Amino acid sequence: MTIYLIGSMGVGKSSLGRLVAKYLEIPFVDTDDEIVATQCMSINSIFETRGEAYFRDLETQTLKEIDSTKSIVIATGGGLPLFNNNMDHMLKSGVVVYLEMDIQSIAEQVYKGRLRRPAMKSLNMSQIKDKLSDMLAQRIPIYERAHLIFKRKYDRSQEALELSTYLRMFV
Repeated sequence: MTIYLIGSMGVGKSSLGRLVAKYLEIPFVDTDDEIVATQCMSINSIFETRGEAYFRDLETQTLKEIDSTKSIVIATGGGLPLFNNNMDHMLKSGVVVYLEMDIQSIAEQVYKGRLRRPAMKSLNMSQIKDKLSDMLAQRIPIYERAHLIFKRKYDRSQEALELSTYLRMFV
């Protein structure tokens, strides 16, 4: 069974996903990494040269190209569930896990990696927190449609073990 990890940027979909996949002994895919590899350019470059709509179409194409009949953990981009009926596709083809975390912790993680994030790279911590609040107001109702809501506290190893133990029944 395919396990989709969704949530805001900065909640650890990729890092937690890698550990969960390792514990479950199944492959891991990060949709952003797949896009970077196939396009031979960074997410920032795609946004700057082709625009957000083009990137969102790439996300959908990448999502649909993954064989959801196999056991795999997939970390999605934060906006992927919002566009092109992607959330419906994931809900029908696997187990969707919303990684939830408090706004302060998300903002701290995003600030550390802001240069890799097109929407955040030029913002200070206060601006990042404001932007995240606005984004999450729109996104949380979509994220909460997930099969499972997993609250992150940022003890990655313990959380990965806990989540993989629960998800083992689906793979």
